[in-house]
Amino acid sequence: MSRSSSTTCTRRIVTKDGRNGIFTGLRRREVVFLQRSDVDLLNAVISVRSKPHLGFRPKSGKERSISIDPVLRPLLVKHLAERVAKGPEAWVFSLSAGARRSEKTRWFALSTQAAAARAEISRKLTFHDLRRTYGAMLIEAGVDIYTVSRLLGHADVRITQEVYAPLCGRFMAEQAAKLGRHIGRALVRELPAIPSLKNAAESVDQEESRQRHANEPDAEKRRWRKSQKSSIKS
Repeated sequence: MSRSSSTTCTRRIVTKDGRNGIFTGLRRREVVFLQRSDVDLLNAVISVRSKPHLGFRPKSGKERSISIDPVLRPLLVKHLAERVAKGPEAWVFSLSAGARRSEKTRWFALSTQAAAARAEISRKLTFHDLRRTYGAMLIEAGVDIYTVSRLLGHADVRITQEVYAPLCGRFMAEQAAKLGRHIGRALVRELPAIPSLKNAAESVDQEESRQRHANEPDAEKRRWRKSQKSSIKS
């Protein structure tokens, strides 16, 4: 399935299933290693930090912070209160016994398909489709490509541009079209009267003709002098 079609499908999860509709753009390993201390509800921020003692570092090597959307916050508060153990080291999305999930867990696939089913989406989706949709929605919301790149944790903004090139191009074209709609009528109304190109061309031709006729006597003199010099030499 293409990126655009998967993004369209996952966007339906937003409108039909709020519990799974707010995407932070986290990668699988970032979710697995997310701990209670990484979630700052007071400042509404999720931190993706390197944890060498646990064998984890962000894919790009860059730590980053992600804002907690106001719609996500109450759901996250409830999840932390009811399903996450106490203490800063507790895993946010742990196994039922509180242990950290395996990086190869099928939980991501099953959770994504469950959300898709509730949103009445029959196509197969992956957890990474949610991440791509998060980036797509940021761009459509008007967030600049450099900020989107930082929020996704890309090592280089060129990666973001390549992944979202079709969407960026369409969005920028739509945004640029607003300029014409904004000033179009005023521009047409306020333009001063301009002579037609035909009239302007005729004026140029007439001026060049006058200059040519004015220079003809001088040209005749030059030709007579040249003929005199030739007769003397002969």
